[in-house]
Amino acid sequence: MKNKLKGKAIISLTIVSLMILPTVMRAEKQKIKVVVEDASIRLEPDMTSEIIKKPSVGSVFEVEKKVGEWYEIRFPSEVGALITGYIHEMFVEVEKEISEVDRDVIPEPPRKARIANIKVGLLLHLTKGYDYEYSFTIFNETSTISDSVDNDKAFGFDAGIGIFMTKNIEITGSINYLSKTLTGDTGFSLPNEFLYDDIADDEMSSSPSLREIIFSFGINLHPVTSGMIRPYFGGGVSYVMGKMDLVEDINYVETFYADATHSIEISSIDFIEEDIKKLGFNIVAGINFELANIIAFYGEGKYIIAKKEVPHPMISEFFEEEMLDIDLGGISFRMGIKLLF
Repeated sequence: MKNKLKGKAIISLTIVSLMILPTVMRAEKQKIKVVVEDASIRLEPDMTSEIIKKPSVGSVFEVEKKVGEWYEIRFPSEVGALITGYIHEMFVEVEKEISEVDRDVIPEPPRKARIANIKVGLLLHLTKGYDYEYSFTIFNETSTISDSVDNDKAFGFDAGIGIFMTKNIEITGSINYLSKTLTGDTGFSLPNEFLYDDIADDEMSSSPSLREIIFSFGINLHPVTSGMIRPYFGGGVSYVMGKMDLVEDINYVETFYADATHSIEISSIDFIEEDIKKLGFNIVAGINFELANIIAFYGEGKYIIAKKEVPHPMISEFFEEEMLDIDLGGISFRMGIKLLF
């Protein structure tokens, strides 16, 4: 009799366990929550597979199993049938504990559109330089003065602000500062006042400096307003305030020899700092890499058109007025951090 009761007790416990076990297992299933806009549930664990649902931010699902970087989940269709799908781990976060009530909570609204941003970064500016040559007559022969500045790279900083008029249109303003010691070359040829066709020449390298402050205003268009990678492009106007060293005088020593020939040697070059200002135009293209809700890295390329003609200080003083065509603009590359609001 006791054995029969014992057997019945074991059977009863087994039945109760089988009834309780699914509930326990259900409670212990891992939960995931959608945290990214434009997330997608696909038919297979593959980015090229068919999209079967676009869940809203805040949606919660139970995980059946993990397949590589994908979560297998089940959810009811419009007619009530359970559908199996897969969602990539980059769209969700794992919830440690979610009560049964959470399953019916209204999903969180999508993130608000950007209102503004502030950026701070560095820039690399490619200067264009210039190449100038002037010829004149002395002692009934041709003499030449050459003056050039090589293309070079200048480093500086980039700071600015952007205000979104709509989610796709941004009004921008920025300030840039750059400073660079350039590589210049100045040459001079001089005929002999005693002999015909005895022209002496010399050339000296120099280090003129360049400094610029650039104020830029424009409009950027943002074709992509969701996701981690968001490209943009636009254009506007730039006001360049530059200070550049220009050749003011060439100091040289002339030596005559016993046979009446001669040579010259440039001993030094005098510079004068010229203020050069120009209103020009800019074209810009860049990418924001949004790492969090309030911060992003940005990379940007900008081309500024700002050419200005200025009188050559030395030539215009001693001869007729001659103009130097100086490009204060050029191509610059910027990168840094944006704070998003």
